[in-house]
Amino acid sequence: MAVINLWTRVPRFDSRVQMMIVPLLLAVCVSASRLAAETFKMIIIGPSGVGKTSLASRLYLGHRYKWSAEVPSTVGSAFFVHKFKMDFANTRVNCNLQIWDTAGQERYSSLLPMYLRDSDIVLLVFDVAADLSSFEKARELVMAHPEYLGEEWQAKEAGKRNKLFMVGNKVDLAVSETTRAVDRQVAANFASAHGFDGYFEISVKDGTNFDALVNAVEGSCFDIMMNRRTRAPAPAEKIVVKAEAEQGYCCF
Repeated sequence: MAVINLWTRVPRFDSRVQMMIVPLLLAVCVSASRLAAETFKMIIIGPSGVGKTSLASRLYLGHRYKWSAEVPSTVGSAFFVHKFKMDFANTRVNCNLQIWDTAGQERYSSLLPMYLRDSDIVLLVFDVAADLSSFEKARELVMAHPEYLGEEWQAKEAGKRNKLFMVGNKVDLAVSETTRAVDRQVAANFASAHGFDGYFEISVKDGTNFDALVNAVEGSCFDIMMNRRTRAPAPAEKIVVKAEAEQGYCCF
């Protein structure tokens, strides 16, 4: 499936309205795939310029990916589908990982809960080689959305919450202490303290540790599918049908 870009479908609305319309349209577009495959929803969030779009593109394209320095900033969101197969209960299962690449500009931050809601996996990305502001903005996102990323999320039962991973990108530029802005242990400690399922330092550009991140994401899909299959079904609601009272008619 190619990258789906529906911005041109709703040119009469501003970008904030588009961000609310596009998820609804995409829900219709992917409904058919859900019938034939197990579907998972992954959201990539983080400040602007940290490589979220490149990360999504590399995951979607695989060995066909070619890094480019000229990647325009995402306006609203972009949507990709990563397809893979998984062995589950002696069955080869087709899986569709829906990847939502969200805009990092602050003017879109108020709409972020719309994407985080019902997500299965969240990648919080920052730049390890930029100044500390990238990491600080990532931390602010955790504090700003406690129900999806913070304390309220941690209080949920393990099987009822999404998988969270913190990702430090551009490690290829952090070749020494002078070129590294964020200490690895500081970032790892933050992720651990806030209940994240893992912290990865990667380079989308040269592929450093990228396969490890992909394995963690696909492994999370296995855990999510296990929870789906073993979760007790909700009790059926009782439907009470009330008989209508007989109507009397009178002749005039």
